[in-house]
Amino acid sequence: MARHWMGVLALWLLPWGAAAGEATPLRVALSGQYLPLHGPSRDGMTGLEAELARALGRELGREVEFIDTRRKFKLGTLEAVAAGKVDLGLNSITPTPERARQVDFTRPYLELSYRLAGPEGNLRTKELPGYTGRVAAPPGPVREAVQEAMPQATLVDCADQAECLRKVDEKQADFAAGEDVGLQLAVRDSPLVVAEAAFGRSPLAIAVPKGGAAAIDAALERLGPTLEQLKKTWKPGENHLPDAQQKLLRRLPDTLIGLRQHDGEWVRPKFCYSQSENVSFEQGGDGTWRMDVLLAQDTDMYAIHSVQETEAGMWRLKLVGPYSAGKVRFVDVGPGDEPGTWQCDPCHHSTSTFTTRAQARRFRVHDYDASSREPNGDCGPP
Repeated sequence: MARHWMGVLALWLLPWGAAAGEATPLRVALSGQYLPLHGPSRDGMTGLEAELARALGRELGREVEFIDTRRKFKLGTLEAVAAGKVDLGLNSITPTPERARQVDFTRPYLELSYRLAGPEGNLRTKELPGYTGRVAAPPGPVREAVQEAMPQATLVDCADQAECLRKVDEKQADFAAGEDVGLQLAVRDSPLVVAEAAFGRSPLAIAVPKGGAAAIDAALERLGPTLEQLKKTWKPGENHLPDAQQKLLRRLPDTLIGLRQHDGEWVRPKFCYSQSENVSFEQGGDGTWRMDVLLAQDTDMYAIHSVQETEAGMWRLKLVGPYSAGKVRFVDVGPGDEPGTWQCDPCHHSTSTFTTRAQARRFRVHDYDASSREPNGDCGPP
């Protein structure tokens, strides 16, 4: 009973809302693609913040209406909240003193970390204080966090995240710094990967009209267990494949051929002792996807960071290997057999063989065949 009356009281405390009997929608500014925090879906919006908005609506006894303030009012989220066009702004907003002059903020409902994106992802948190490389960071909280965590690093100026990543692409910087969710999205289809190292904190809070934070803070307090479960479900800051790419992985054929690009040519390496052409895909309990693939003289489980259909029956995957210093590999896969002789030499069962001897030389492996044997037919030296 006490919980019921607290919810009713919260409704009356909302200066922009209506009494419980009127049941006006809770208008929430939430739009765009920023998964796993928010993104469009058949039901309107999905993600941690969308689910949090629905939980708040249930707590306050009001239906939730998601609004794209740019499209509907030609206003940004904070401007729409300040003008009373919406009740809440839940668009992954970090409070700043400048923003607080327009609106009030609730207590943070989530804290993200700052991360680094570069050609390799093997930089660890404990290595940051002594890191002496070049880090591109935009002005503001990100740059301040880089200066505190990496005092010996050389800062490279950039206006925003996109420019920071371009600096890395152009080799003007070794890493680009940014909020972990944004970085994961920005590098999804690029040759860059988000490093393991995390530093600093980027708090996210709900924007409300002036005087409206207390009621929403009270509701967030009651929703504590629900919010913790949402964090476990959506795992912000980790790599997430969009729904369309997950569906693509689920419908890929069971038997695929992994191809590796070398000197501008796609070739398929193969282990003599394996003879297997199966490339398996699996989704772990944490929601991430992995691929078991043969690449040159290496076979391992690779984390899948993106998948694109390049042509009919062919797909390009961005893989990050756990035992390859966090390096990114792009691999094309397709079904069926391809021309070429794939013979394994009985003298050396563990030797990789390729379609042509030229390909073997490119991969710096020995192509043992009859010419490498002794005149009497015995196996020659390895």
